[in-house]
Amino acid sequence: MESVREGVAPMAVVSYEFRTVRRLEAEAIGVPGKRTFRLWADNDAGAAIIWTEKEHLQRLAMAVRHMLNANTEMRGQRALPEVPAPAPLIRLTLSFHADRFELGHDAETGEFTLYAHDWEVDETAPHTFSCRIPRRQLESLATNIEIVCAKGRPRCDVCGQPISGPDHVHGEV
Repeated sequence: MESVREGVAPMAVVSYEFRTVRRLEAEAIGVPGKRTFRLWADNDAGAAIIWTEKEHLQRLAMAVRHMLNANTEMRGQRALPEVPAPAPLIRLTLSFHADRFELGHDAETGEFTLYAHDWEVDETAPHTFSCRIPRRQLESLATNIEIVCAKGRPRCDVCGQPISGPDHVHGEV
């Protein structure tokens, strides 16, 4: 049993299931070299702002492309009817920093699922956020991430590090 110190409660691990989202896109805020990255998910029940690193977004786009290529069969997929969530009493806005993403695929419906894990929660804990994504929307997300990440500083052909100005010094090769 975990003890509770005065004024500090144990952190509960909560998973937010957003069902199918209306909007799912990547954004970069700030100027190249000092940008902050996030995924923005939205549906009738609320919004999720998932802050992350550029490298995590790039790996997510690569994983999405791989998942889409591995699941190209469109045969016999039947869409399950969207069961409307009960009207929320309040609209939830969730904001956290994710360091790990996972993808799932439902072969019966053809839908994909995105899972995001809060970096402050133990890696054995369940995901913090999940949402269902139709194939076309997932394809758009991968393209969106690639465009957002490409708008940053150019990479050096020699060392692969971002070029921060005319006096660029090569990192370790």
